[in-house]
Amino acid sequence: MITSNEIRQAIVQQLHEVIATVGGRVHNRERYIKNASGLKKLYLPVTQGTDNDDSTLHGWFVRHSARLPDARHVTDHWLIQGYMGFSDENSSELSFDDTIDALVTAFTGQPLNANVVTVAFEKPYGLQVRKIMPTMFAGILCHQAMCHLETKFFIKPRQN
Repeated sequence: MITSNEIRQAIVQQLHEVIATVGGRVHNRERYIKNASGLKKLYLPVTQGTDNDDSTLHGWFVRHSARLPDARHVTDHWLIQGYMGFSDENSSELSFDDTIDALVTAFTGQPLNANVVTVAFEKPYGLQVRKIMPTMFAGILCHQAMCHLETKFFIKPRQN
């Protein structure tokens, strides 16, 4: 049986392919550090020798929220959540929307994990963007997206 961590790795890889093109970071789990400055560092771009301002914050994480097996297949539910620093001067809302559109496209009908795990083809289909809103994250005004992804794989019959 495919493990949830194998599926998680495939989702993170798919996310990374999109997010890396816009300078964001992807975490394979929800990160938590007690102080805002430490948390902020996890979501700022990794650049050497430059000072990042708060508007460059851009990161995503993946959380496994359910595993539902039945006689034929296993369905997993995933929360994919992202943050991007707000910058009116740079029209950050439009950039965040573009990133979300690229993620939706990347997860629409695409198999994960060497074609063994599929993104759900029934309703809901592909990456579902459940909420986009402003929020304070790590002491920074950010855009936030809360997305849901359903994956499914078939259980191979047991060999006797």
